[in-house]
This record gives sequence, structure tokens and C-alpha cells, in this order.
Amino acid sequence: MTPADLQKKLTEIMETAGRNHYYIKKEDVEKEFGEFDLDEAQMKLVYEFLMAKRIVVGGFSKESDSSEIRPEWTKEEEDFLIRYREDLMSMPLLEKDTEEFRNAFECAARGDEGARNRLSEAFLQDVVDQAVRSYTGAVLLPDMIQEGNLRLVLALDVFDYGQEDAEKKLPEVIMEEIRSGIHSLEEEQKDVHARDERLVDKVVDLKDSIEILRDEMGRKVYLDEVADFMSISEEEAEDILRLAGENIDDDEDEKAATGK
Repeated sequence: MTPADLQKKLTEIMETAGRNHYYIKKEDVEKEFGEFDLDEAQMKLVYEFLMAKRIVVGGFSKESDSSEIRPEWTKEEEDFLIRYREDLMSMPLLEKDTEEFRNAFECAARGDEGARNRLSEAFLQDVVDQAVRSYTGAVLLPDMIQEGNLRLVLALDVFDYGQEDAEKKLPEVIMEEIRSGIHSLEEEQKDVHARDERLVDKVVDLKDSIEILRDEMGRKVYLDEVADFMSISEEEAEDILRLAGENIDDDEDEKAATGK
């Protein structure tokens, strides 16, 4: 076996997995590499290489303490994806470009809700593929798939079935809505993370300010003093104090940050 032979085989397997929605069974990989007579450790490297390329290898899992190549999703997400894909593959889903799909489209165009639900089946694998390709770690993979499925249903509800070449345009419109939904969810979560980080910084600054004032004054510190020291309003200081876990006591009609 030469490096070129190995690379060729890996490329073939990735292409096969790509046609199967980025999923391949462990035994199928073993069969493909049977001629190379690889040992267990070498096969493990093959599986982990494929997983690093965001291809799910059904039937293979890594030890939690492995320090080698890891997929970008978590072990829980990986397990979810394997189960979800296998569930979809076990279902008699509607396929695109078939007479059954065209019939479902015509019924959906007449307002048949059941037909629209049937149409959605043809895109469920596409939702998973888009979530896998879009995954950055900002949002959990199951949440991305859930959002994609929601956008799929909404897109089928608002699609203009009466437009010219509507059936041909449907897949493009559906996929654009799925991509948009997943992207929006990720951007929203990034904004939440950014706000959380800013809040953590404020909490740290506030705690540091309280300690500085206590050391300087040799007593408990009042809310208005903390606010003045940080150049913020008393209301904002009070909110941050509560999030920081500091107590706010009433003392002679003035609020004091007393600490735990």
C-alpha cells in the first residue's frame, strides 16, 4: 500500500459518504480497506480522519479521553447524529424527482396540508446535511437541525405554488430558507455569547471595584459609591451586584454592597 493508494481510497469513501448524506457504516469502511490489511490502530486513524471531515461513521465511537483527531461536534452530538440519520434511513421518505413527489406537489398546490407534510420528507436529509456543513460549535447540532426542520415547514406553507416552474423552483427556495434559518440561529447565539462575555467582564470589574473601595474605606461599601467609582448608574450597579452574587442591604435608607 502506497500513500497514493491510501489517499485514493479515502477519497472514494468520502465521495460515497457524501452521496449518502455524509454517513457511512463502520463495516462498510472495513470492507473498503480489506485489501490493505490494516491493523486496529490504523483503522481507528481512518475512522477519525473521516469524522474530522464531518462524516459520521456509524458503529464507531472514540474513548472520551482520546487526544487524537476529534470531530468538531461533541460526543453527544455525534451520537445524536448517528441515531437521527439511521432513523431517517429506516423511514420510507418521499424522494425528489419521482412521480410520487410530483403528485404530492400538485396536491400541496391545491392546499392539501397532508401533501405538504409529505413533501417535507423529501428535504429532511438535506436539513441534516446543511446543519453538518454549517456547524461551527456556536449552536448545538440538534438545535440546528430542529431550526432547519422548522424553516422547512414554514417555507412549504408560504411557497407560491402558482408561479411559473414552481415545482422546479421549490428545492432551491426550500434550501435557501433552511440555510437562512440555520445561519440566523447561529448569529443570534453568537450575539448571546458576546453579551454574556460582556456581562462577565462587568461582574468582574464590579467585584474588583468593591474590594478596592472596601480596602480604601475600611468599611462596607454603598451602592452609590460603587456606581460613582465605576461611572455607571445605581440601577446598573444594582443589577450587576445581584448577578455577581453580592448582597444588597438597606442601611440608614441607603443600599450597601456588603458581600456574602
